[in-house]
Amino acid sequence: MKKQLHILTDSCKNLHNKYLCENEDKSVSYATFLRLKPFWVVSQSVDRRNTCLCKTCDNLQLKANKMLKERLTKTAILQHLASAFCCSTDKVQCMFGMCVECSACTFPMNTDVFELSEDVDIEKSVSWNEWASATEKRKQMRSNGEVKEFEVKVTKKVEVCGTDGDLCDAFENDMRSKGCRHLFTLNHQYKILRQMKRSLGSNEVVLHIDFAENYNCKLSSEIVISLWCFPESNDTP
Repeated sequence: MKKQLHILTDSCKNLHNKYLCENEDKSVSYATFLRLKPFWVVSQSVDRRNTCLCKTCDNLQLKANKMLKERLTKTAILQHLASAFCCSTDKVQCMFGMCVECSACTFPMNTDVFELSEDVDIEKSVSWNEWASATEKRKQMRSNGEVKEFEVKVTKKVEVCGTDGDLCDAFENDMRSKGCRHLFTLNHQYKILRQMKRSLGSNEVVLHIDFAENYNCKLSSEIVISLWCFPESNDTP
């Protein structure tokens, strides 16, 4: 039997947790979940890089992973951690910071996701990574021999140093400022898309299109130098 390959976009452990959350009336162990996984659903090969990450999500995930490694939290799943900063992760008012109770509260609403052990030292030195934009100076040699210096804006992963307390504060600030709003919007889009797929009529179709695509304009016959002269066309839905 031939099937089109489907690439996993998340870890099997996280997918198992999502399945249990969405199907509370069913109890499936992690081992059974792996055994029942279709053979055409495969993980990304090691030689492939994930180059389509969201900056907001990845910066939050990098901090969450470090907090879990430092035993500051019990989980690194952003949806679970978001419950600490709002009344309900299912309400748009709470996730968008419009809830009076959520916005006025300066301490975590839910402490179940945090490690409350006395062994935790918030003054412990720690470092974590995050994506940040910076300006770099570069030099270019002109045809007349002169060196021109100019500035470019680049985005790269940098190392941030601080304490465990600084890490928790940075994560909380990111979650309250834009993280909760971003996660709710992402989940809401997936939920609506899933509903649309399930309610399709016999004469309807769903098109899932990439946010943008670049195409090179070419002619049926062209000279060699023109290979570097034709413009690009950008299609954005």
